[in-house]
Amino acid sequence: MENYTYNSFTLQIEGLNVSKESIYPVFLFFFFSYLFIMVTNVGIAALVFTDKTLHQPMYLLFCNLPINDILGNSIMLPRLLLDILRPPSERLISYYECVVQAFTTHMFGTTSHTVLMIMAFDRYVAICNPLRYSAIMTNKMVMKLIVSAWGVAFVLVGILLGLTIRLNRCRTMIMNPYCDNASLFKLSCESVFINNVYGLTFTVVLFTFSIGTMVLTYTKITIVCLTSKNKSLNSKALKTCSTHLVVYLIMVFNGMSIITLHRFPQYSDYRKLSTILFHVIPGSLNPIIYGQMENYTYNSLTLQIEGLEITKTNKYPIFIFLLSSYVFILIANIGIVILIWKERSLHQPMYLLFCNLSVNDVMGNSALIPRVIADIQVSPSQRLIHYYDCLLQAYIAHMFGTNAHIVLMIMAFDRYVAICYPLRYSTIMNDKMVIKLTVSAWGVAFVLVGILLGLTIRLNRCRTLIRNSFCDNASLFKLSCESVYVFILIANIGIVILIWKERSLHQPMYLLFCNLSVNDVMGNSALIPRLIADIQVSPSQRLIHYYECLLQAFIAHMSGTNAHTVLMIMAFDRYVAICNPLRYSTIMNDKMVIKLTVSAWGVAFVLVGILLGLTIRLNLCRTLIRNFFCDNASLFKLSCESMENYTYNSLTLQIEGLQITKTNKYPIFIFLLSSYVFILIANIGIVILIWKERSLHQPMYLLFCNLSVNDVMGNSALIPRVIADIQVSPSQRLIHYYDCLLQAFIAHMSGTNAHTVLMIMAFDRYVAICNPLRYSTIMNDKMVIKLTVSAWGVAFVLVGILLGLTIRLNRCRTLIRNSFCDNASLFKLSCENVFINNVYGLTFTVVLLSSSIGSIILTYSKITAACLTNKSKS
Repeated sequence: MENYTYNSFTLQIEGLNVSKESIYPVFLFFFFSYLFIMVTNVGIAALVFTDKTLHQPMYLLFCNLPINDILGNSIMLPRLLLDILRPPSERLISYYECVVQAFTTHMFGTTSHTVLMIMAFDRYVAICNPLRYSAIMTNKMVMKLIVSAWGVAFVLVGILLGLTIRLNRCRTMIMNPYCDNASLFKLSCESVFINNVYGLTFTVVLFTFSIGTMVLTYTKITIVCLTSKNKSLNSKALKTCSTHLVVYLIMVFNGMSIITLHRFPQYSDYRKLSTILFHVIPGSLNPIIYGQMENYTYNSLTLQIEGLEITKTNKYPIFIFLLSSYVFILIANIGIVILIWKERSLHQPMYLLFCNLSVNDVMGNSALIPRVIADIQVSPSQRLIHYYDCLLQAYIAHMFGTNAHIVLMIMAFDRYVAICYPLRYSTIMNDKMVIKLTVSAWGVAFVLVGILLGLTIRLNRCRTLIRNSFCDNASLFKLSCESVYVFILIANIGIVILIWKERSLHQPMYLLFCNLSVNDVMGNSALIPRLIADIQVSPSQRLIHYYECLLQAFIAHMSGTNAHTVLMIMAFDRYVAICNPLRYSTIMNDKMVIKLTVSAWGVAFVLVGILLGLTIRLNLCRTLIRNFFCDNASLFKLSCESMENYTYNSLTLQIEGLQITKTNKYPIFIFLLSSYVFILIANIGIVILIWKERSLHQPMYLLFCNLSVNDVMGNSALIPRVIADIQVSPSQRLIHYYDCLLQAFIAHMSGTNAHTVLMIMAFDRYVAICNPLRYSTIMNDKMVIKLTVSAWGVAFVLVGILLGLTIRLNRCRTLIRNSFCDNASLFKLSCENVFINNVYGLTFTVVLLSSSIGSIILTYSKITAACLTNKSKS
C-alpha cells in the first residue's frame, strides 16, 4: 500500500489544456509539424550522407543537428499527439518511460548547444585559419568534436537525471505536456536542494560556455572580415556564419523563454506551449535556414528548359502553327467573353459559368505558348528561365488543368438542375449561387495546386535542366536530389496509426482507406530504396538476384492492381452511404468491411500471381532488365523460348512498318492519333445516337450502324499498333505470330464486311424507293437481323478460309513487309508452294468486288428507273 502512494510506477501527464473546438486544429498543427521535421531533417542527413561532395567537416558537423532534431521530436511529439486525443484522466505513462523521455528531452537541448559550439569552432578555423583548415579539421578531429559534443551532453544530463531518480515520489501528476527533470523531481516530498543547485549550475555552465564560445569565435571572425579586403572571403563568412548564428539565436531565445516563464506560475499554459515549441521551432527552421547555406552550392535560380526537339526544316512550320493557334485561342476566347458580357440575353448561369473556361484557356495558353514559341527561336543552351518564373509557369499550367475539370463539374451541375428541376432552376441557380460556384471552382484549384507546388518548393535542387517543353510540378521536383520516399513513408504510416488509435475513425470509410496507405507503403518500399541505391553506383554494379527481382515485380504489380481494387470497394462504400443511408450500418458492418478488404487484396494477389506465374515458367537467356525496376514485361523479355524456331515457324515476327525520318515522325504520329480519336468518337457517337434515339430505330439507320461498328473494329486493330511502332526503331517492331494472325483477320474482316454491309444497305434503299408500300412488310425486324447476320457471316467465312489456307504453311522468314499484318504478308513468310493461296485470294477478291459492284449497279439502276418514271417530286 505504501508503494501505491509512494513511488508509483504509473504517472499522469497534465498535457495541453485544449478545448474541444481546438483539439483537431492543434493536433493537425503538431502532426504536420512533426512530418515536416522528419522529412526535412532525414532528407538533409540522407543528402549529406549520399553526396560525396558534401563530405566536408562543415556538413558532417551539421548532420548532428538533424539527427538531434529527429531524436528529440520523435520521443516527445508522437506521445503529445496521442495525449491531445485522450481525455486528461487517460494520459498515463510508466515511470521508466517518463525518465527516458526526460533524458532524451534534456539530451536534445544540451546537444543543440554543444553541436553549435563545435560548429562555431569549425567556422572560426575555416575563416581565420583557411590555409591550416584541412590540417586542423581532419577526419579524426571531426570525430573527436562529434563524440565530445554528444559525450559531454550525455554525462551532464545523466548526472541531472541520476540525482532525480534517487528521490522517493509521493505525487503522480506531471505538471507539463511531457516529462522533464523539473517535473520529475517535483513529484518528490523530499528535499530537492541538491537537484536545484546542480540544475542551476548545469544551466549556467552550459549557457556560459555556449554564449562565450559564440562571442569569442564570432568576434575573431568579425575582426578578420573587417581587416581583410578579400570579398570572396567576406561573402563566404556571411553565407556560412549568418545561418549558424540565426539557428543559435533561435535556440537561445526559445530556451530563455522557458526559463523566464518558469518564474511566472500564472503563465503556466504559455510555458507549456513554449517547451513544446522549443522542440518544434528549431527542428523545423534548422533545415530551412541551413538550406540557405546549401544554396551556395545548390538551388541555382537559373534553369534551362529542354524544349521541343526540332530541326531546321520544321522550325518555321511549328512556329507558324503555334503562333496561329495561340492567336486563334486568344481571339476566340476573348471574343466569347466580350460577347457574353455585352449581350444581356446571355447573362444566364450557363453562359456565365462557361465564361470561366474561356478565361482559363486564355490564362493557361498565355503562360505556356509564348514561352515555347520564344524557345523555338533559340538554341537549347539559350533556353534559360528564372526559377521563380518557372514556378509561376508551373502554377498557372496546373491551375489551367485543374480548373478546367472543376469548371466542367459546376457546368454539369448547372445542366443537371436545368433539366431535372426546370421549375426550380431560377431559384437554385441565382446570382449568388453562380458566384459561389465560380469562386469555389477557382478556390479549390488554387488550394490544390498551391499544396502541390508547396511540397516541391521546400526541396533543395541540385539540377538545372527542365526535361520538358515548359515548367510543371513533375519537372521541378525532378531537379531535387532529396528523396520523397521518407515523406511517403511517414505520411502513410501516420495515417494508419491515427486511424488505429482514434476510435472515432473506426468507421468503414476510414478502415477501407487504410488499405491505400498500406498499399502505398508496400509499393514504394519495394521500389524507391532499391532505386536510390542504384543511383549511387555505376550501371555495371546495379545487380539484383532473380528471386529478389521476382519479388519486386510481384509487389509492384500488387501495388498497382490493389490500388484499383481498393478504390472500387471504397466507391461501393460511398454508394451505400449516399444511396442507402438508413441501411448503411447494416450493410457495411465489420464482416462486410473484412470481406471487401480480403477480396480486394485477394483478387489482386490471384491476378498478379497468374501474371508472374506465366513468366516464371520461361527459360531465361538474357540478364539485362531494361527498366529502372523489375516488372513482368521486363522479366518475360529475358526469355528466348522458341529461339530454336527462329528460322523455322518462329512465333516472334518483325514488322517493317512505316519508313519515316526524325523530321516527320511527330507530324505522322499526331496525324494518326488525331485521326484514330476522331474515328472512335464519331463512330461510337453515331452508334450511341441511333441506340438512344427511338426515332432512328429504322432499318436504314440500324444497317448503317454496322459500318460504324466495323470502322471502330478495323481501325482499333491497326492504328494503335502502327502508332506504337512509329515510336521505336525498326528492330524493336516485334509482334507475336498469333497477334499478327488476329490483326490480319480483323483487317480483312473490316474490308470484306464494308462491302457486304454496303450491299445490304443498297438492297434496303432499293426496297424503300421501288416498293415503298411494301417497305415495312419486307424490311421488318427479322429481315434486318437476317441481313446483318448474313453480311457479317459471309465476311467471316470468306476471311476464315483465306487465313486458314495461310496458317497451314510452315514459315522460314520473320519479316512482315508491310506496316501491319495481312494475308499476303503472312503467306510470303513461307518457303512452301503458295499456289492455292494465290488462286483463292484472287478468286475471293474478284467474287467480292463483282458481287459488290454488281449489286450496287443493279439496285441503283432500278432506283434510277423508278425515279425517272415516277412523277412524285418528293
